[in-house]
Amino acid sequence: MNSVNNQIEKLAKALEGIESLKQPEWIMNVKSGSSRERLPQQENFWYLRLASMLRTIYLKGPIGTNTLRGKYGKRTDHLVRRSHYRKAGGKIIRLGLQKLEGAKLVTKDKNKGRIATPAGVSLITKTLKE
Repeated sequence: MNSVNNQIEKLAKALEGIESLKQPEWIMNVKSGSSRERLPQQENFWYLRLASMLRTIYLKGPIGTNTLRGKYGKRTDHLVRRSHYRKAGGKIIRLGLQKLEGAKLVTKDKNKGRIATPAGVSLITKTLKE
């Protein structure tokens, strides 16, 4: 396992302890995009996605929903025709950003996207130092 995945897993465990980031009931019953064939297989998929989004916003912010959709998208698999790139679904990403804003880890920048708040930066640096 490489270090980025370790960082995201550590951050996901830290996010699980925050009550306002509770996983929606329906999250394990929907695909994360049209290019996916299966539902999420990891039990902590929601927290891994939130951790990955928070880390991405911290590193590349300000960043918007459409850019995150592109980041989590992938190529479709077709047997008979050529495959094409598909963006990830927007509902999970939008809801995740709203939950992160509610937890005061992310805030909107004027017409540019989301940026990490000082509380979000503190959580990331504190978690990754451990």
